[in-house]
Amino acid sequence: MSISPAPTTTTQTSLTSGHLFLLPLSPNQANHNITRVTQPKTIPFYGSLSTLLNHRLHDFSIQLAENTDGDVTSITNTLRSFLSQSLTDCSTPKESCCFEVRMTTPDPAYVTPRWHYDGPMFDADDKDPHTGRPRSIRAKYATVLLGPATRFLDVPHTSELASCLKYDEDDMLQRQAVDKYLASYPGAERVHAQPGQIARFAWGQELGGVHSEPDMSGSDRVFVSVLFGSEREIRDLAENPRYGRNGVYEA
Repeated sequence: MSISPAPTTTTQTSLTSGHLFLLPLSPNQANHNITRVTQPKTIPFYGSLSTLLNHRLHDFSIQLAENTDGDVTSITNTLRSFLSQSLTDCSTPKESCCFEVRMTTPDPAYVTPRWHYDGPMFDADDKDPHTGRPRSIRAKYATVLLGPATRFLDVPHTSELASCLKYDEDDMLQRQAVDKYLASYPGAERVHAQPGQIARFAWGQELGGVHSEPDMSGSDRVFVSVLFGSEREIRDLAENPRYGRNGVYEA
C-alpha cells in the first residue's frame, strides 16, 4: 500500500526566524477520536519509508488504540494524512525515516519551558567537513493528536541567543532564568502550533528552531513526529545513543 500525494493547494505559514513553518493538515486530522491516554507509551520506528507505510503503520495504529480510547481505522487515516503532508513538503532525502509516537499522561516536568534547539541528529550525507553540520536545512515534522502542542520561540538568531541557550537544561533554576530572559528578548514571540497544524522546524544548523515541550501538567498528550533521511543517515540515527531508542533499522 502506498501513500497518496498530499493536496498541493495547502499553504504554509513561515515565521520570521525562518526556522519554523506551520503546515495545515487535511481534514482527516480531526477524525482520530482520541480523548484520553489509558497507558503511557513511546513507539519508535527507524527504517525504510516503504516498510513503514506498507507494513508497520497499521501496527502503530493498533498500539495507539490499545493505549488510548481511539479506534484503529481513524488513527490510521490520521497518521497517513500526517505523513502525506510531511512527505510532500520535504525536499531532502526521504527514502528512510525516524517515525515516533509518544503517549503521555499529565506530567509537571515542563511547566517551565526547556528552551533549546536540536543539533546534528545524524552524520548527514551532505555535511560540511569543517562544522559537521548538514549543508542543506534539515527538518523535523511534528503534530499532536491530543493535548498541547510543542512551544516555539520565533526569534531572530544572534550570537547572543546562541550563548543564552548553552545551559544545563536539567537544572530547573537555569531553565527558569533562561525562560525569564527570553520573555523580554528583543523580537521574540512565543508560538504554539494549533490543532490541525504540522510544525516543521529546522535542526542541525548553528541555531535551528528554538522550541520546548509544552506544559503537560494538566493534560494527556499524543505527540507524533517524523524525520526523513537516506538509509545510511537513519541507520546512523538509530545507532546514536543520544537520539536512537532501539538501535534497530527496519529495511
